[in-house]
Amino acid sequence: MKKSSFVLVTALILSLSTACDFIRIDIGSNNGNQSSNNTSTSDNITSNDINSELSSGVTSNSLSHSSGNSTSIDNVTLDIISINDLHGYAYESSNNSNINLATTAYYVDSIRNKYDYDNVLLVANGDMFQGTAFSNLSYGKSVINAMNEMNFDFMGIGNHEFDWGLDKVLNYFDNDESNGEANFPLINGNIRYTKDNTRVGEESLSDRIEPYTIIEKAGINVGILSYIGPLKNDINQNKMKDYYIDLTNTNDQTFYAKVKSDALALKELGADIIVLNAHNGSSEGVEYDQLNNNVALLKDSSGNYLIDAVINGHTHSAQSGAITRENGLKLPIVQGGSYGNAIGKISFAIDAKTKKITSIKELNYYYVRDLIFSTNNKNQAVQNVLDSEYKLIEKELKEVFTYNKSSASRNQVGSWCVNVMKKYADADIALINTGGIRSTLPSGNITISELYQVNPFDNNLEYVSVLGKNIKDFYEKQGSYYYFDEDFNVSKINDNQYYKLITIDYVFYSVYFKNSFTSFTQEKEEESLCARDLLKLDLIAKESNVLDLSTSREASLATNGWCK
Repeated sequence: MKKSSFVLVTALILSLSTACDFIRIDIGSNNGNQSSNNTSTSDNITSNDINSELSSGVTSNSLSHSSGNSTSIDNVTLDIISINDLHGYAYESSNNSNINLATTAYYVDSIRNKYDYDNVLLVANGDMFQGTAFSNLSYGKSVINAMNEMNFDFMGIGNHEFDWGLDKVLNYFDNDESNGEANFPLINGNIRYTKDNTRVGEESLSDRIEPYTIIEKAGINVGILSYIGPLKNDINQNKMKDYYIDLTNTNDQTFYAKVKSDALALKELGADIIVLNAHNGSSEGVEYDQLNNNVALLKDSSGNYLIDAVINGHTHSAQSGAITRENGLKLPIVQGGSYGNAIGKISFAIDAKTKKITSIKELNYYYVRDLIFSTNNKNQAVQNVLDSEYKLIEKELKEVFTYNKSSASRNQVGSWCVNVMKKYADADIALINTGGIRSTLPSGNITISELYQVNPFDNNLEYVSVLGKNIKDFYEKQGSYYYFDEDFNVSKINDNQYYKLITIDYVFYSVYFKNSFTSFTQEKEEESLCARDLLKLDLIAKESNVLDLSTSREASLATNGWCK
């Protein structure tokens, strides 16, 4: 069994840890003086709304509920602040170049400094690194360094933590400073190794990877559970060879039995309340997510609810809401948007003596721009880290490849991408998933930053020989989810002819590809270049030094044939 190497443990917990050793307790780790687009919204539930509805309690941990001043000497405040789906937007957010992690850190500091005790639990839900040149060029190390300065309490795993291979991320939690290191733990309870079915982090004695943990805040032992949703099909299967997600669907009752077991283990270890972090959600609202509804029902043998708060992610939604349980008990849930633009916040008032929740003081999401008086307000220590990381890649980021004559839509960028892929490979057909193109391409100078914005994923190129009738089947079933090259015409495809196809490994290894392409030959091993690399090469090759996706297909790249 694994014992955490970075904890302070009370005498009671020490006596219990022999039964279950997955525990971390930080006492005073984040004291108040430390410096450290597609959005769907559900109805916001304010503290007044919730307190007016409460009769017998907020959660099963609540013995009584005071409507008085929850910041009195008898009560402490626990503020849970969450960031999900950052996708590398640390140096600047996607919507506002004046907002970055240093801005968010400034707000977090204001909450940390509000009381004379450490009351802020700062959560990274998942999908924190993959998505910008600032982050991708260092495989997320630049973001880790900024998060260290912000004193995050823990991080969960999202589907995009697999994009470079999960090992790239696990390296930041292995206690080896030489490859970069997080000063906070990575928590996940349902990613397992295919070789022996053990949970990631369960066996090692020398890392910061835990199936669950306890973090002390404001004198309260906060139990932490963290899981990834059933997102197998949202992950490049080529990067999943060594792992699997122990959750087949959101109604997988075997999974919830394990969540209950983990929660009970935390209770045995002294957890006063339990926060569940789930990289999963519903764009319709937190109340519509089946995982949320199922964990809301989990109870111990005495009928007490086990989960006191849930953090969501994955859908990039700015949401807050609650699920009502027996006797009017509320389970607060929040998701804080994406791309560094917003945060989620849940605040509890907790009886300092009984360690029981007395009320939900706040439940909401906030856009960072609305939390501060000026976008110039930043945590200077975090800003210094961001500036230092930026200087390491500044020359590369500022190199101009060409000039874009007019703003291009995602569809125009997608068409450009597959046309370039086709010409590069001298292929018959090129295709890429529409989700692989993430934004429009603005007019003006194009640098590597703009290319990362439109195609942030490092998916390798795949060369395949496919049968015509399989192409037709794929197009009929999945065509609307993919960009095809401009010459593609399904009516001209011969059923019994083989065609040279270029795509990316995310598509090639997907269940959708395998369901249709029953007859194919992988022409050669996947190429280390990705689609974004080809776009860069195409821009460099342009003699006119101008890109205009509004009037032409654009594919000026010189090619060396199919097998390069």
